[in-house]
Amino acid sequence: MMLTNAVFISFGTCVSVIYSNAKPVPFTPAGVSLIGVGTILFGVPSGFLSGVILRKTRKNLLLTHIFIGLTVTSTILALVLLIYDTKKLIIANSAFFGVAIVPLTPILVNFASEVTFP
Repeated sequence: MMLTNAVFISFGTCVSVIYSNAKPVPFTPAGVSLIGVGTILFGVPSGFLSGVILRKTRKNLLLTHIFIGLTVTSTILALVLLIYDTKKLIIANSAFFGVAIVPLTPILVNFASEVTFP
């Protein structure tokens, strides 16, 4: 449970950092919607795929490390892209962010249940 809370706290921190840096970027409401759509459309299939991989391999810790690494990479990339103000790449990075962060919830819930009841 603590791992899940840590992920949600780090997700909130990432969103706060990105939001504080994104204020100067002139996104219209449609652009902000595209960022959310990209995150959801690419994140949900990634979550399903990670569940299938997790069921076949039982590599909880490895998948956790992989997706946390992808999340950190996409967050750093988002901050760099915000400096250069490239809207298309920011939207593409939001899809990458969705692929990275959405699967962490089912992976960490499964990991917590495996640790608690082996």
